[in-house]
Amino acid sequence: MDKTTTIEVGTRVYNRGDMCNPEHFGTITKIESDRWGTHIEITPDDGATLGYTDEPRKPYSVPVIMICHVDKGNGSTRIVTEAAYNALRGKQLA
Repeated sequence: MDKTTTIEVGTRVYNRGDMCNPEHFGTITKIESDRWGTHIEITPDDGATLGYTDEPRKPYSVPVIMICHVDKGNGSTRIVTEAAYNALRGKQLA
């Protein structure tokens, strides 16, 4: 399945973060393809910081393959759609 057909500008995403990057929500603001593949630009929500400083996060780019439609709740699905995040959260709270 080509993920670019189901991911579009305006899609809300959740980034689980890692040791250097705190978790945050954001919005896909750009999708670009070139000879190296398709890349997604994510603009973090207001208030998202870099973690080690209070400096606000700037938009960043990731390969389209990193955006998942199923949240497994672990590091294997680091960036997921907000719908996937909410589905897992609902199951956990139930």
